[in-house]
Amino acid sequence: MPLVRCRVCGYIAPENTLGDKCPACGAPRAAFEPYTDRISERRRKMLNLHLHLMVVHFPQAFTVTVLALALSPLIFRGSARALLEDTLKILSLLLLPAAAAAFGAGVIDGRLRFKRLRRSPILLRKLILASLLFLASLGLALLLWFGHGADSANVPVIVLGLIAAGCSIGLGLLGMKISTSEMPGG
Repeated sequence: MPLVRCRVCGYIAPENTLGDKCPACGAPRAAFEPYTDRISERRRKMLNLHLHLMVVHFPQAFTVTVLALALSPLIFRGSARALLEDTLKILSLLLLPAAAAAFGAGVIDGRLRFKRLRRSPILLRKLILASLLFLASLGLALLLWFGHGADSANVPVIVLGLIAAGCSIGLGLLGMKISTSEMPGG
């Protein structure tokens, strides 16, 4: 089935699925032009699974939650504080494999999109930030489980939470820069 692309916003769709307007920007159907996908069918099928996006946003949400939980002892006392600290300990364990999975998905996605990771300065920065995210996650888990018990109201836990959240924000911003890049065929 032939593909078409909106000249106004770049939306790409099979021609037979279009109505009178572009579903993305509302431009009239006349704004569409024929489009040829430059990516092989095999690579397109892999990319259309969107595994990278799902795997990446999970730890990003975790890092913000971990940071909020690390700060919660400054606000809560008693049983609420204990419950939030226990939740932080459990999430610190879950963040570790989530960060590792996101790193792996990023490598696979980068290879699918650009074939060679070393050619892309943005991907290299993403690999560095993903490594730092994993190390911060490891540090949090070790500190919370073996360092000083459940007392999360301390500077190292908050600092590691800030580092993890900062890495997630940086990864998201870099990801936005390459999300619309044209991918080579193959």
